[in-house]
Amino acid sequence: NITTNQNWYYIGNALFVDAGMSGVDMISRYNKADGKWEEEPVSDAVAPFDAFFVQYSGDYAMSASLERTNAPMRDRKVAIEKYCLNIVGEGVEDKTYLYFEDEASAEGYVIGEDFLSFATIGGANTEIYTYEDDIDFSFNTRPLENTFVKVGLYVGKAGRYTISLDNISGNAESMILYDTYEQDFARLHLGETYTFDSERGSFDDRFAVAVTYAPSTT
Repeated sequence: NITTNQNWYYIGNALFVDAGMSGVDMISRYNKADGKWEEEPVSDAVAPFDAFFVQYSGDYAMSASLERTNAPMRDRKVAIEKYCLNIVGEGVEDKTYLYFEDEASAEGYVIGEDFLSFATIGGANTEIYTYEDDIDFSFNTRPLENTFVKVGLYVGKAGRYTISLDNISGNAESMILYDTYEQDFARLHLGETYTFDSERGSFDDRFAVAVTYAPSTT
């Protein structure tokens, strides 16, 4: 009945061989060198008895294959577009993922309780995330179409920060970050970054990303 750590699961590959995992997009591991939890997309076969955390509510499956593949088959839907928004500044960094899929449906992840943050909650960390209505996402799954994504931000320390884009796997015509406070923008798809100054606090009304697939669409 405790909801603070809702939907955290420790899962893994119980097979004696490498296996592809279906039903889960993101996993989280602890990096001893950095002393931080790091979230990563599922992009390779999982080694025997390898285990990790996920924040996911649903079914997943492991299936052995004769050959190791870079993209294990998934049983329900295939992620077509994957992007990552990064924020760096004042000695900290954070990221949030944007997925665009056929027949996508939203799955909620709570800010401050996702795996990039749960070990270091306390106000000193800066977090970037996306949101819709009253749901915050550590990664956000959207239909494969032109869209406008609201970007939330928690700044743990006042200072200067830079937002950039990693194109993991995507073909969007454009991805533009808007700053409503400064009435400014950055064309992230062209490799531009956006640097800004911020006070400490939560800012859910400052940033948004417009994603366009057709050049003729405004």
